[in-house]
Amino acid sequence: MVPNRDRYQSTFFEKGESLSLGAKKAAAINDTLPEVHSLWSNIYLAQGEYDKAISAGEKAISLGPNNALCHVLLAHTMTSAGRFEEAIELAEKAIRLSPYYSAWY
Repeated sequence: MVPNRDRYQSTFFEKGESLSLGAKKAAAINDTLPEVHSLWSNIYLAQGEYDKAISAGEKAISLGPNNALCHVLLAHTMTSAGRFEEAIELAEKAIRLSPYYSAWY
């Protein structure tokens, strides 16, 4: 049981809404940045919209093919969507791109 679960969920969705507004502003400024699409991918993932999350993550990688963070974030999305083989490939590529990676990779 999660204490104050309703309060937590309410806070999460309020923050998620703010995050969406920030992502919209970032996309309006420059939607060619891979980080903008990775942000959308994470927003969609948090909402349980796996197809949209994967699509946004793939767009991020197409815009930043050497961006290790985009690869590992999409790997996380693929894991959540049950696409484990693709997740492993993406995580391995992220590690190759950034050999001194964060522990959470």
